[in-house]
Amino acid sequence: MEGKIIVYSHETGMGRIMTPDKERFRFSVDEWDDYDHMPSIGQKVHFHADGEEARQIVPLLQDSEPTAGEKTQPPRIPETVASEEDNSQGSVSAPDGLEAEMDPKSCIQEFFDDILQKIGADKELFKKNRTLDYGRMRRFLETAYHNLSEIDQSIDTAELTDLRHRLDNIHTLYRNFLKQTEYLPKAYEEIFLNRQKRYKQMKERQEANRKNAAALHQKATTLERIIKEKNEELQRLPANSDKAVTLVEEIKGLKRGMVDAIHEEGLLNEENALLSDLIERFHKKYFDAFKKEFETFVKMQDKLLRKIRDVLAYQFDALMWKEANRSKAIQSFFAQAGILDDFSAVTYLKHYLKTLDETKLSQENRELKSLLHYLEAQQRKTVVAIDGEIEFLTRLKESIGEIDRQIRLLPATRPETVLAQLKGIKPDILLIDPKMRGIDLERTLKLFHEGNPELNIVYFVDRVDKKILLDAKEGGVKAILPRQIEKSKLTERLKKILESSCLQD
Repeated sequence: MEGKIIVYSHETGMGRIMTPDKERFRFSVDEWDDYDHMPSIGQKVHFHADGEEARQIVPLLQDSEPTAGEKTQPPRIPETVASEEDNSQGSVSAPDGLEAEMDPKSCIQEFFDDILQKIGADKELFKKNRTLDYGRMRRFLETAYHNLSEIDQSIDTAELTDLRHRLDNIHTLYRNFLKQTEYLPKAYEEIFLNRQKRYKQMKERQEANRKNAAALHQKATTLERIIKEKNEELQRLPANSDKAVTLVEEIKGLKRGMVDAIHEEGLLNEENALLSDLIERFHKKYFDAFKKEFETFVKMQDKLLRKIRDVLAYQFDALMWKEANRSKAIQSFFAQAGILDDFSAVTYLKHYLKTLDETKLSQENRELKSLLHYLEAQQRKTVVAIDGEIEFLTRLKESIGEIDRQIRLLPATRPETVLAQLKGIKPDILLIDPKMRGIDLERTLKLFHEGNPELNIVYFVDRVDKKILLDAKEGGVKAILPRQIEKSKLTERLKKILESSCLQD
């Protein structure tokens, strides 16, 4: 086949050929079969078509010199790398010469550097097991905080203020993260494509070409109108008059300018057609790789950010009510309202809901009832008790039932019966006999701690001796209960242990 080179970039070695039938074929300088003459715009060539690609290109030397109108600077398409061998470390290889300077993972990590730094700074919070869903609790926490502060400003200690600021900051960071990640095509453009120098150069060149082509089109249109007016004026003049001769020369110059403008506009449009093809292929080439890396990253960071936020929400709530319980002004206010229990989100919410007419609840108050159920479920404790004597486990069950029937007790005579369920249990307290026959105490405690790093451990033993005390101290045991303790005292001790387990954060 024969055709003419209409676009060629010396930087990339890529171009396009158009045949007399207006068919267009892409080509690479690698397919050029003349070492004495490099490709140039306007040059006529012979080639073999392979789909949309031109192969085995041979210049037709007798027609190789471009005409005067074709002597135009070749389009400068941004440089791309022509082969995988030139691929530098850290870039994504592209066999057709379209190569990304930064891989998707590096782009994502650079864009979300502030998120990664925040998560790294708060990594200790991942060990905490107690959380409150801040998405559900936010409005209630803010209301409770402002109401309590109005009663007694002294509850707003430096520690509580710091927690509140940390909670606000992580919530803002998380909301921004959701906005930045909710729409994949936009994220692909902002996070990946905008970090690719060659891609940006091609886009900028394409936009500049559009503006220049529009200006050239306007110029050609204006010249065409002026030529028409000059021709009309020429028709009214005597053919051989000096003014007619001058006007003819002027019209010729205008026509040359119009042809040049049309020609340059065509070159720019042809270059943009090639750029559009390159941009589209670049865009498609890395999308799937980015999507996979991006979705994995978002899922993980979303989980970690919510964990940090919800741990801080729990700590803020616990500290706020701890300070409220110390305040004489708040104690007096709640006493006048008939609230005598320890102050907590559950107590406060229950009191508020009691003042409402159940038949006229607004949507907001219905949501508060749902929130109360959530908080009550959060407060429900799980206790695992492991002992070889069923009689003692029975006494334990009765005592815990007297304290709070909402407490979930899982008794077992062998550790292995509950170890298999640990992932779904996450107990708050482990009651265990360290001297049980056949027990590997160290392994058992390690497995329980993996399920809940904040686990409270209580020993009950036949006799307290120095070794037990030493082991308990080294193992961070919360309390030691004698096996023969009276039931009333057992109930009293268990109640204190359960209440104190609420204050771990």
